Amino acid sequence: MIYFAWSPVLTNCGRPRRLLTSIALFSPISATVCREYLNQIEESMKNNPKDFWKYVHLQKGTTRIPGRLVYEDKQFEDPQEIVNAFAERFSDVFRPKTIIGISDVTSNKLSFAIPSVTEEQLIDIMSTFSNKMTAGDDQIPSVLIRDARYILAKPLSICCIKLSLLMSKVMYLRSNMDSGLVDQQLLSNLCILTQFLSEQLDNNGQVDVIYTDFSSAFDFINHTILLHKLSSFGFAPSFLKLLESYLSGRSNSVTYNGYHSFNFVSTSGVPQGSNLGPLLFVLFIDDLLLSLNCKVLAYADDLKLYCPISNSDDVKTFQRNLDTLVDWCNKSELLLNADKCYVMTFSRKVNVVKSDYTINGRILCKKNEVKDLGVLFDSRLSFVEHISNISTSASKMLGFIFRVSKTFQDPLLLKSLYFAYVVSKMEYASVVWYPYYVIHNLAVEKVQRRFLKYLSYKIDGFYPQRNIDYNYLLQKHGFVSLKNRREEHSARFISKLISGKIDCPELLERVNFHVPRVASRYMASFHQSISRTNLLRKAPLVHMCIYKDSF
Repeated sequence: MIYFAWSPVLTNCGRPRRLLTSIALFSPISATVCREYLNQIEESMKNNPKDFWKYVHLQKGTTRIPGRLVYEDKQFEDPQEIVNAFAERFSDVFRPKTIIGISDVTSNKLSFAIPSVTEEQLIDIMSTFSNKMTAGDDQIPSVLIRDARYILAKPLSICCIKLSLLMSKVMYLRSNMDSGLVDQQLLSNLCILTQFLSEQLDNNGQVDVIYTDFSSAFDFINHTILLHKLSSFGFAPSFLKLLESYLSGRSNSVTYNGYHSFNFVSTSGVPQGSNLGPLLFVLFIDDLLLSLNCKVLAYADDLKLYCPISNSDDVKTFQRNLDTLVDWCNKSELLLNADKCYVMTFSRKVNVVKSDYTINGRILCKKNEVKDLGVLFDSRLSFVEHISNISTSASKMLGFIFRVSKTFQDPLLLKSLYFAYVVSKMEYASVVWYPYYVIHNLAVEKVQRRFLKYLSYKIDGFYPQRNIDYNYLLQKHGFVSLKNRREEHSARFISKLISGKIDCPELLERVNFHVPRVASRYMASFHQSISRTNLLRKAPLVHMCIYKDSF
């Protein structure tokens, strides 16, 4: 474990606004310079947005290398020793190097090779590269590849099979994935679970969910096992050799503020922070998902198993699935961290079926609340605590916007900050935690009401009167309520689901379409489930279907 102790060493990068404000207190000239600087920042929102957002991010806080670091009972104060300590820690997580051999890999499936790539395709792909100096192992900045795409396209199309560019690997891997691969998107993942829980609890049922945690999942993947599994999907040996080259011998180092650690090689695992890394992990665990006899959802290395529980036999069956997971981990050389695996029982019954689930004889911890992919679930599926948390967090972020925009006057700039930092928090996965009761709606709308009053102050020069009508503020500034925005998000989600833009068969099969008879008065597009409680009325598919007919 690494412990940090902050000291004045290497803390010379401060916050520009605070620095300029401090200078302004002592000199009228400095105050003028401060005003000119802030005016330039405000103007850059129109001419150079990148500079503006860079300034805003600096106001949120700065990341600095610690002045002192303690690692394995050793204390480091020299910056070079600190980055080396980080490198030593990161290099320790890898497994011993495995022998990779592709020649003996066979597959029962029809093999396919990497298709040819045209110059036009390469030009289109390189056009999407960012305007940054970001570089991969080839040390070629992405901006250089993008700007020289017309020159590079022809030679690259000839030697495409030897490329190590990330875009080529992602393009080929995605286009050639097995059609039966279990691939859940984040929001679909949460919607599937919430819909299932809502239906079970509405019927007075109980559902046990086991949340698992792999120890250093991305770093522990055995390259040989991964390549054999990819071969079973039908990838040709030529592509596997390309991937072998990509995975093996990857050199790493820790760099910060001009200090570089020693180099170390990845002897196992897939690259983190890449598009390809999570995809390779999903391919790696695909056979596990197919071998379980209970419901399972995976998003990268976040894996959860869930099962309706009505008696002790259901508990035993669920435990056998957990044992299957443990056996698979042993064979695939991945480790489950039992200390971070836990169980949650969802139910509104007074008397639930009690159970103890174990991993290698260790009883898993039970929780009443769990944060799943950014959404806080409680055992009664009320989302009350989640709504409270996001309202509080959004309110604090709104305070930050008020501070950073104290000297700004442009309403467009204020709206951009508000939607980027506040609305994004309050609308993340709203189709999952959709507030049904008025009190929860008001808690969220209160944040927007506060912003609209501030916006009125910046435009009019004075705050609106107390208890001013919220609808008047919405109309005045051309806003819509957050409730209306959530309804629109729900309608858009199910539209994408039906049109195939969201690939989630498990949700789509639960949509009950209604084909109206001629001259029928009932013109709704979907049949609505009969709900015993309000819990099912606010389930994802229910409110999606309702609002789809409204837009």
